[in-house]
This record gives sequence, C-alpha cells and structure tokens, in this order.
Amino acid sequence: MKPLGERGSGTVLALSVAFVGVSLFVVLQLAALQMLQHARTQAVADAAAIAAEDALRGLNTGYPCEVAKQLTAENGMELSECRIVNLEVFINVQSETLGIVLIARARAGA
Repeated sequence: MKPLGERGSGTVLALSVAFVGVSLFVVLQLAALQMLQHARTQAVADAAAIAAEDALRGLNTGYPCEVAKQLTAENGMELSECRIVNLEVFINVQSETLGIVLIARARAGA
C-alpha cells in the first residue's frame, strides 16, 4: 500500500501530460491559422494586382485601383496601397487575424 503522500500522484501526472498536450495542440493550431491567413492574403494581393493591371491595359472595365479595392473588399481584406508606375501596378493588402495584422505585397505589369 502507498503512503498517503503518494496517493493520486499518477492522476496528477496524467492530467499534467494531457494539459501539456492540449496546450501544444492549441498553439500549433493558432500558428497554422496565421500561416493559412497569410497565404490567403498573398493570394488576394496577387489577384488584385493582376485585376488592376488588366484594367490598366484595357482588358477589363473600370479604374485599376478601384478594381483592386473592390476585389480585396470582397475577400474581407483592406487595400492599403495601390500605385501605378508606367504600366506596372503595385499593391499592398492588409488582413487581421487574432489581433495580428498581416501585410502582403504584389506587383503586376510588364
């Protein structure tokens, strides 16, 4: 028979291991969510730059920066910068996940 001071120590150890495992899982899921959101933000920035460049060349209707702004807004993100230099379009897009602001940059043109 175990002394009174050692009773329940296996339970405490098992609960501690379970808590560490769940905590690690939560941290990894949050990191994966951030990486996924960054990839989405970059994809939207790329698409917005291409759409704006198409509008600049006359392949689509509309003003280039307005087209980019509309595309980013439809995806729940914010167009923070749109510059046109010669026949190139430079785009900056922002999104926020868990209080962290993610920024993606894209360029389209000749």
